[in-house]
Amino acid sequence: MKRKKNLCELLNLEYLKVSNKTISVGERDLPKMFCDIEEYPDFIALYSEPGLYHKTERTCVGFFEYDKVFNGRYGLNESIRWNDEEKLNDYAERFEGVRYFCSPDNSVGGDLHKSETDYRFFQGRLASIWLTMNVDAIVIPLITYARKTDFQFMLDGLEEVTAVMFNTKGKIDAGIDHELLKLAVSYTVQRLKKLKAIIVYSVTPDNEKIFEIFAPAIEAGIKIVIPDNTLRTRNIELMKARVHHECA
Repeated sequence: MKRKKNLCELLNLEYLKVSNKTISVGERDLPKMFCDIEEYPDFIALYSEPGLYHKTERTCVGFFEYDKVFNGRYGLNESIRWNDEEKLNDYAERFEGVRYFCSPDNSVGGDLHKSETDYRFFQGRLASIWLTMNVDAIVIPLITYARKTDFQFMLDGLEEVTAVMFNTKGKIDAGIDHELLKLAVSYTVQRLKKLKAIIVYSVTPDNEKIFEIFAPAIEAGIKIVIPDNTLRTRNIELMKARVHHECA
């Protein structure tokens, strides 16, 4: 009897085993995500901080690091693409018991090829679906974009979510990234009709700057959640020490 060919393997399409777990939305066929939560993370541990994955009952694992740290040659996305069962099992064990994740923060930028940017968008969604299905965790969509023109598709597949996350690191002070972030926040608030909360990854101790950026969300009655994280805690302590020194 002739053995049936595994075309997914032969054509390097193993990723379909993950992407086919959901539907595709929009012109770029972005995998649809679901995130409907009423309890929000209170601490964000970085991928490289496994010792903090369970710091609190509501710790969220984030990927706000250089891509090579979490998405290198043997990273989660490559393991998904090649269906590397041994590595995928390692990741499942690494993340066991984690309650929340944010979508992997694959770096995008205006100076990248648009085709590469699209691929990195897709990678983030693909890893999010894998985490949902294999770690039994809640994955909060991270809003990412390289340029304003990305707004037209960056929210495709997120129509049903009630919570999203933004990374404000390096975007707090005036500049192009700051203005683009404010535009992205406004666009997200207008487009996602079911949105109830925005979780913010921030390392600044100055909450007022955060609230200024997310003013459109606050005005719309959307809750702004700023969980602690290692860098933010350190910066708060440094600020307190500086104030104490100046007042001494």
